[in-house]
Amino acid sequence: MREQLLLAVFCVFNLVQLFSGAPHSPPNVLPNRTVIIGDVHGCLDELEKLLFAALGGPPRPTDRVVLVGDLVDKGPWPLEVLRRARHARWEVVLGNHEDAVLRIVQRLYRMEHEIKMIPLLADDRDPARVGPLLSHRLQVLCGTSAKRGRLRMCRREVRALLHSMTAHDLEWIAGLPTLLHLDGVDEQGTHTVVVHAGVVPKTPLEIQRRDVLVSIRNVQANGDAVLEKEYNPRVGVPWASTWAGPEYIVFGHDARRRLQRWPHATGLDTGCVYGGNLTALVLPTWQLHTVQCLTYEPVK
Repeated sequence: MREQLLLAVFCVFNLVQLFSGAPHSPPNVLPNRTVIIGDVHGCLDELEKLLFAALGGPPRPTDRVVLVGDLVDKGPWPLEVLRRARHARWEVVLGNHEDAVLRIVQRLYRMEHEIKMIPLLADDRDPARVGPLLSHRLQVLCGTSAKRGRLRMCRREVRALLHSMTAHDLEWIAGLPTLLHLDGVDEQGTHTVVVHAGVVPKTPLEIQRRDVLVSIRNVQANGDAVLEKEYNPRVGVPWASTWAGPEYIVFGHDARRRLQRWPHATGLDTGCVYGGNLTALVLPTWQLHTVQCLTYEPVK
């Protein structure tokens, strides 16, 4: 009788443990994981595959998903990637392509004097009306510009992206930080920082310029940044090669160099949209995961 009673107690205990989910965790699954993903550029299928591969399944509520920017442009599903991140409340730093969208919007609103940008973006009654208006203004601008053949903003895919955007999408992009601090992501207490492009070495993070954070590639011997618009591979060296910390920086942006591993920085842009890979860094294990991508843009 006593043995039956003990067996019954044991069974009840295990049922409680099973349904409460504590204190056991599935084997090889770490709590509070952080996954940092490189430049997605509208490659939604590859993003979902990478998340599953890196996390062993869909993200759990305790997982922290961080994107290094450049969610939009070039690939097949830019707005879908943006909304996937927005609706899932993932953390995203501003990329140079998101920054370009904001600059285009600002330019279009400056041309339309009777439209005030703030009230329009804050109008929740019909947020969907913003995109078609912007797309129309861009079409007018590009149709009358002598430089329309050379303006990136006049590309058909840019106009299509703007046409489908709502005020909520634009507000979300406008609210993206240029730099994200990740404290306590591993047992060593590494102060990890996520930024889209990089930083100027020997300059405190809090005074880094916005254009540097979203578009730096190289740094010259005198400390000057070489930005995207003026990039020449013969001028300067990769900024991350001279970054001495103390922060550990994870960045994207530089698909030409693919995966970069430096003493105090890791570059995750491995050229997914060009037929390369989409890469993730998972903390606290510091493991890298990649998936192969289709080719959506000519290789640079």
